[in-house]
Amino acid sequence: MGAKHSRPSASSARRPDISVVIPALNEERSIAQAIASAQQTGPDPPCEVVVVDGGSKDHTVCIAEKMGAKVLLSRPGRGLQMNLGWRHSNGDCVLFLHADSTLPSGYQGMVKAALSKQQPAQMPSLLWGCFETIDADIPDGLRRCVLKQAVKARTRWHHMPYGDQALFVKASLIRELSGFKEVPIMEDFDLVKRLRRHGPPAIIPHALQTSGRRWQTVGFFRTTLTNQAIILAYHCGVPLQTLAGWYRKGQSAA
Repeated sequence: MGAKHSRPSASSARRPDISVVIPALNEERSIAQAIASAQQTGPDPPCEVVVVDGGSKDHTVCIAEKMGAKVLLSRPGRGLQMNLGWRHSNGDCVLFLHADSTLPSGYQGMVKAALSKQQPAQMPSLLWGCFETIDADIPDGLRRCVLKQAVKARTRWHHMPYGDQALFVKASLIRELSGFKEVPIMEDFDLVKRLRRHGPPAIIPHALQTSGRRWQTVGFFRTTLTNQAIILAYHCGVPLQTLAGWYRKGQSAA
């Protein structure tokens, strides 16, 4: 599908430091908060916000346009949508934000500081990164804390952040890698594996706020087990279409 652009703002002539790409599909309940969090400026210059809609049947597109985001229309598929987004972005760095998540105040400074951190001798410059963990709005405080600490450990020890941690990548590197693979599932996992070949992630020591709807609707333990089973099967070479079917079945079983 073609791209549908909202009207550019007065500041659009200036090349942004960061472009925030938000893939969306029927996210009218959360898209405004995601966009607003990306548009916050503070002491930093305005960033570019690109919403890539995968065929929403609700008011997602209307809300995004009213808020001044650049809106692109796409076929559904997170990898496809995020590729369309970064290819139509202008920032020196591209940050990929899920539509049910929000960025913290001052995130632009955090991203720039993380990427400019001095590395030890013989270590490559930092070209990509993420937030250290997520803070999902799960009512059960213990489960919320367990999830938060588990994501933090995976990120710190194994350098394997997931897409819900707001991955950010230097524009030059995302172009070199040709972006995400346009696959039915695991597109973020695959990208991170390729990013790791270019050095470790720049980790922002801050939690990213995100929705706990999947953990609440599907169930905390079911979601955890499904995620781990899919990752194990992925490593064992199970076809991605099969994994996507398992994921959809897990979502609908709630």
